[in-house]
Amino acid sequence: MLNNEETRAGAKAAMDLFRNFESIAEGRVGVTLDEYWQGKKVAVESMLAVAGNQNEFVTGFLAAIAEYILEAHEDGLVDHTWKPEAAMTEAEKASSRFEFDAAITHL
Repeated sequence: MLNNEETRAGAKAAMDLFRNFESIAEGRVGVTLDEYWQGKKVAVESMLAVAGNQNEFVTGFLAAIAEYILEAHEDGLVDHTWKPEAAMTEAEKASSRFEFDAAITHL
């Protein structure tokens, strides 16, 4: 099951994507807040594009993985209380971004 042309192609696509995440994470240092959030959007959209069509559960699953990988590249170990935006309501996401933006601008 895990050793055929399709699985190997999927693994290669994942590794290419992960290298792209490294580049996105490195590029988010010293950027504006809008550019920071755009980087997260690009990472998630890249993951979903590579995966192709999927149901909503898998979309959320992959989006959370993309966010986690990006977070881990930026900050090292991800705190167990961290929550991906893919798991948040729009209100939670807005609140989380507001708190993050406020914390960053006061550094």
